Amino acid sequence: MQATHFSDTELAVLRAHGIVLFAGRVIFDAQPAMAADQIAAVQACCHGDIPLPLLELWRVTAGGSLDYDLT
Repeated sequence: MQATHFSDTELAVLRAHGIVLFAGRVIFDAQPAMAADQIAAVQACCHGDIPLPLLELWRVTAGGSLDYDLT
């Protein structure tokens, strides 16, 4: 994924408060990650592969409010 200056413990604390860092962005009100079976169900409805960045996002959070650019 991405390099951050946060420890795993700090990232877990942010997550507990509904904040996730992804692709250099902050996601507030982050929803739980999608389960593998949910992703598989979506993939089964698609005519092609789900793009890898979207899969990576869904494995972190299934939604929220995209906000600040960390750079």
